[in-house]
Amino acid sequence: MLTPPITPTIIPVIDLLGGQVVHAVAGALDRYHPIRSSLCDSSHQLDVANALGAHLQTNELYVADLDGICGNEPAKSIVEELVANGFQLWLDAGPSLCGESYPAVTMVLATEWTAQDLPADKLESWQQPWALGIDLENGRVKSRHAGWDRQLPLAVVDQVSPESIIVLDISGVGTERGPAASVLHACEQLKTARPNVKLISGGGVRNRTDVSTFHDAGCDAVLVATAAHRAQL
Repeated sequence: MLTPPITPTIIPVIDLLGGQVVHAVAGALDRYHPIRSSLCDSSHQLDVANALGAHLQTNELYVADLDGICGNEPAKSIVEELVANGFQLWLDAGPSLCGESYPAVTMVLATEWTAQDLPADKLESWQQPWALGIDLENGRVKSRHAGWDRQLPLAVVDQVSPESIIVLDISGVGTERGPAASVLHACEQLKTARPNVKLISGGGVRNRTDVSTFHDAGCDAVLVATAAHRAQL
């Protein structure tokens, strides 16, 4: 009997802006519009989350709270609603929620918005599960933290020793261009150096072949939005 190939977990993504789920494209906020999905006729977060969860058979969800990331009021009530409905979240909500505790949530400390004093100030006493979100630009870390900006990903990982790492190049998100070579290279290096760390990546995923490409680069899970909404997975 043939053994089915091992593939990474697929984690669906919802991007929140102005209280609704939007289609994120390459980090260009002025191009974001309410999601149009083949899975449901709504851009309400719970409708979209339920549709993605049913389609991909998972209760895991990556939530990018774009209002919180941009320094505006974070969507706490939406987070609480998703958790109350049984979702396990990976939550990137910007610096305002760092230090707070949420059940069933892994907070994402993203390099893009992390400032110089945040890690030492927050990580030592933070009881909440958290992951390091590595934002890449041309293969180098993008960050407000002077000690992290333009560094190689492993150099940043060595400073904070996370249990989970999420590698993304925002310029590839929502583009359906396929996995970026620089992201795959970073994933391969990180998995080789830190084989016991949970590694998650994504961006540009079009189909199951792209998911397998991320798996071959060492990823334990892959973030997907556009391809799921178009029922290409």
